[in-house]
Amino acid sequence: MNKIFFILTISLSFSTLAGKIISLDTNRGASQKFYLMKHKSAIASVILFVGGKGKLKLHKGKRKLLKMNNFLARSRMLFKRQKFNVAVIDAPTDQQGVEGMFHGFRATKDHAEDIALVVDYLKLKFNKPVWLVGTSRGTESVANAAIRLMNKIDGIILTASMTEENRKGTSLPEMKLKKIKVPVQVITHKEDACHVTTPRGSKNLIKKFSQSIKTELQVVSGGDEPISKPCKAKSAHGFLGIERKVVKLIAIFILSH
Repeated sequence: MNKIFFILTISLSFSTLAGKIISLDTNRGASQKFYLMKHKSAIASVILFVGGKGKLKLHKGKRKLLKMNNFLARSRMLFKRQKFNVAVIDAPTDQQGVEGMFHGFRATKDHAEDIALVVDYLKLKFNKPVWLVGTSRGTESVANAAIRLMNKIDGIILTASMTEENRKGTSLPEMKLKKIKVPVQVITHKEDACHVTTPRGSKNLIKKFSQSIKTELQVVSGGDEPISKPCKAKSAHGFLGIERKVVKLIAIFILSH
C-alpha cells in the first residue's frame, strides 16, 4: 500500500509541471522566458501575468512555479482544463534584479514588444486567438500591451486591477485606456482590502474602456479566510478559495467571443 501511494504522489507532482520553458530573444539583447502548457483541443491561448515584481525565476527551472502563491500562477492548470493553451510569462532577464518590474517597466514600449514576441510565438504555433490575463500589478502589463499592440491580441482580462496611483508602478486610470478596442473583462473581489486594487476603483475602471467592443464587470464574493496580508495572494485580493469560480468566469467571457 505504501509503495502504491508513493507512485501516485510522484505522478501527481510531475502532472503539475506538464509543460516547458520557452526563451525568446528580444531586440535589446535580453531574453523573454515563459512557461507553456498546451491543450490538444485548445480553443484559445492565454498569457498569464502575475503581480508584484513579475518574476517567476524560470532561469532557475520550472519547479519554481510550484512555490508561486500568485492567483494566476497557482491556477494555471485550471485554465488548461478550460481548453486553453497556457503561457505564464516571466519578467525578462534584464528585469530580474531585486526590484523586478517595479517602478514603471510594465508600462514601457520595451515590455510591450517583449509581450508581442510571446503573442506571435503562440499564434504561429497554435493558430488560435490570444488573450492576455493579468492580476494585481500584472494588469499594468496587460493594459500597456493592449494599448500598444492593438490588433495583435484578441481580448484582455483584468483581475484585482491596479486602480489607484502608487509609487511602484502605473495605475490603469493613468494609461490611455480609450485606445483599447478589444473585449475587456474586469473582475474584482468585493472584499479586496488592498489599498491599490479597490473594488470601487474597478467599478469606475470599467467605464474608461469606452472604445472596447465589449466590456464586462464581475464582482465576486466568498472564498476562504485570508492567510496573508491584504495585498498578498492568499487573501480576497488573490481570490483565495474561489479560484475555480473566477477561472470559469474568465473562460465563459473568452468563449463568448
